[in-house]
Amino acid sequence: MPELDFTTHNTLYATHGLHAYAAKCPPQLVRYGLHYYSKPGEMVLDPMAGSGTTLVEARLMGRHAVGYDIDPLARLIAKVKSRIVNDQRVEKAYEIIARKSARDVASLQSCWTPRAVYERATLPEFPNRDYWFDDEVAATLAILSHHISHTPMAGSVRDFFWVAFSSLILAKTSVANARDIIHSRHHYWQHAEQPDVLEKFGARVRLMRKQMTDFMVRCREGVDTTSHARIGDARRLRLKSETLDLMSGHIC
Repeated sequence: MPELDFTTHNTLYATHGLHAYAAKCPPQLVRYGLHYYSKPGEMVLDPMAGSGTTLVEARLMGRHAVGYDIDPLARLIAKVKSRIVNDQRVEKAYEIIARKSARDVASLQSCWTPRAVYERATLPEFPNRDYWFDDEVAATLAILSHHISHTPMAGSVRDFFWVAFSSLILAKTSVANARDIIHSRHHYWQHAEQPDVLEKFGARVRLMRKQMTDFMVRCREGVDTTSHARIGDARRLRLKSETLDLMSGHIC
């Protein structure tokens, strides 16, 4: 009987730690299934892909993969985790985003702030917005969101930054007034010190770039493969017969 207890194993290699996600299964478990029930070059389907654990492992093991999920955020995370993003393009775009965002934040704290900056610093309305986000945090998130949206870059790079942005909020330690959003029912929690959103965003981007580089290096060691993360309901997938070699049956 194989050993399937992975509690002491590193589960955050490659891009597996790119974004927190509830109820993720250990990548080693996926690796076990792919090793025994598929071959390099075959196509693997995950009908409930979650954050893309199967898609990542499939690529690392030389399998092609397609994943579906009904949650747009899950699909975004899975897509970014399972494809290689050009690091030089990320670095170039980040420098622009960081510079423009820092300039706008400084302008908010000055004696005179242009109207355009105020507009960029306003989060859209949603229920309990002012309860969950302090004014300064909300303004900085809005500014950051604006420059991620409007800085010219490839779509894959922009997706990378949206995952970094999301990870500031959906995290064990969130910039929002909430604790442990991912792993429990979130509750209000006031920060002892105001979170520095731009500093945290920069730290996330640096870490994610290292994780993506690790993923890229590991992919180069195996067969050249592809992955696709799509929006879809597992109960209503339209797939042609004999186009798949293995279907993953877990949520991760």
